[in-house]
Amino acid sequence: MKPAPKTNPDMALPPQPPVQRPGRAARGRAAALLGLAVAVFSLCAAATPARAQASGGEPGGIGGTGVSSGPGGIGGTGIARPGMPITGYGPIQAFGSVFVNGREYALNGRTLVVIDGAPATVSSLRVGETAEVKGVVTTPRSGYAREITVVHPIIGPVSHIAADGRSAIVLGQHVVAAHRQALFSGLRAGALVAVSALPRPSGDWVAQRVTSLPPGNRFQLAAEVTSLAPGRLAVAGTSMQAPPGLTAGLAPGERVIVSGTITPQGLLAAAATPAPVALGAPGTLVEVRGYFQTSAKGQLVTADGLAASGAPAGLDLNGQHLVEIQGELTAADSIAIDQIDTEMLDAEDLIGAPARAGSVGPAASSPPEETSAGAAPKSAISEPDGALETAPAHDLPEVETPEVESPEIETPDLEAPEIETPSKD
Repeated sequence: MKPAPKTNPDMALPPQPPVQRPGRAARGRAAALLGLAVAVFSLCAAATPARAQASGGEPGGIGGTGVSSGPGGIGGTGIARPGMPITGYGPIQAFGSVFVNGREYALNGRTLVVIDGAPATVSSLRVGETAEVKGVVTTPRSGYAREITVVHPIIGPVSHIAADGRSAIVLGQHVVAAHRQALFSGLRAGALVAVSALPRPSGDWVAQRVTSLPPGNRFQLAAEVTSLAPGRLAVAGTSMQAPPGLTAGLAPGERVIVSGTITPQGLLAAAATPAPVALGAPGTLVEVRGYFQTSAKGQLVTADGLAASGAPAGLDLNGQHLVEIQGELTAADSIAIDQIDTEMLDAEDLIGAPARAGSVGPAASSPPEETSAGAAPKSAISEPDGALETAPAHDLPEVETPEVESPEIETPDLEAPEIETPSKD
């Protein structure tokens, strides 16, 4: 999770139109209507269980709605307060606005978009890409996005594709398609791809989207440094050449984004930028999806360095299933848990599929020579849970076309001239 570029901290929500103050009679009618609305809302609230409660009506526990560290979760504690800073991290689910983890984020012309370190536009975003959205809460399930950052953790050539198209080796990394989709079936060895995926503690990645790129020799890998040696660097087990001075200050276990070129002799790193997890300032509301594992200390941790504390007693996660955690940051990489959802997350809110027609296609180049010495593929890696998604109707952000009314052209009422025929004498 690469830290988002700095923006103006005073950036506010879009200006609202002035509010006209009603007269005394109007205020009386409004008060009566408000009282009626409160009564109706109270009846509805009493009849509807909170999102974080199990289907049996008991607070907390494990059920169809997930696991909560306290009665009611976010729905019961009121943690999502309007104006509160928020960071959402997970796959983009749909457009209209931008949906991440079931929350709808409104956009405007001041929303900053960065993709792989370069400025971009909202129209460049795609369903299935893992995004970090920073903004403010507007309602319990919506917000306003100030910044949207997308980093493709793996960009490089495909060296092996499973017969069923559901897994592949890309840049020495074992990638498994989410929802048992055959994401790689349209590719062949040597294709250059950008992978949108989340890491698992087992060392593999779960991809929501794979995008075929034009032929080229660039690569990118965002993961932990696994080893250092004079002139060599290994990230997530993928070994590469590193010029003198590039690795100065780096240490095993540190998360970096390394990029460079693919040569006949192997991978040649050109840049290695430290990229620690940084979701925001303490007190920020966070909604994060990832493959969390219970550590020996009882914390929930991800392979990219995020930690969460305050999980219900006895909860033991193995890092093989997608989990959504909601809570508040106590540090840039640490969450105080308010609610955990663990069951069928991918099928719960996801509207779009990880790839659209044309996003994954055959490569136009022949397979290059072996370029990396990554970790050996694992012989038995479990597939991620999740329901099979249907193809999205629209993968691109919606752009509202203004309705232009054609001008009405009035046709003049012309009276035909009267022509008098001369009479013959």
